[in-house]
Amino acid sequence: MSSPSATVTRGRRLQPARRRKHAMPLSGLPLVEEALRRLDLLEEVRALRALRAYALACGPHLLQSTRAERFRDGVLYIRAESSAWANELALVRDQLLRQIHAVPGGQEVRSLRFCVGPVRELPTWLETKPEPPPATPVPCDPSVGAALSRVRDPQLREALAALYVRACRAGRR
Repeated sequence: MSSPSATVTRGRRLQPARRRKHAMPLSGLPLVEEALRRLDLLEEVRALRALRAYALACGPHLLQSTRAERFRDGVLYIRAESSAWANELALVRDQLLRQIHAVPGGQEVRSLRFCVGPVRELPTWLETKPEPPPATPVPCDPSVGAALSRVRDPQLREALAALYVRACRAGRR
């Protein structure tokens, strides 16, 4: 008879699967990068990550007067609203580059270049959650309100009220 860990198939004995001791999980980043490379999107994603890294590294004070404009061949181009701001950034270039490198996505940035122009038209590259649309008032049938007030369980009452509001908005009263 064969052992429980190995089986016999057509006269050949299959070896049990080898187990790696203390196997560490592999990072998914190389797989994602390869997929992006095949889709010709890798450079665009790297550019977006570098633009966002500047926004996270520089902070809200600098973002009022500067924006990351584009990223190409390791160079991050930063637009400043005045020549004074561009000059100030040039003086702290090394410190700013270190801050960018400390942020995920900023490791690709090798150098910074500054130009002067309007910054308000450029995005900040920070995530903003859109505000939910204002709730439209739903006319409530007084008999439904009275019936809901008689439900003792607060969770059930809330669930029934939410269900009624959804039904009213869908036109199924």
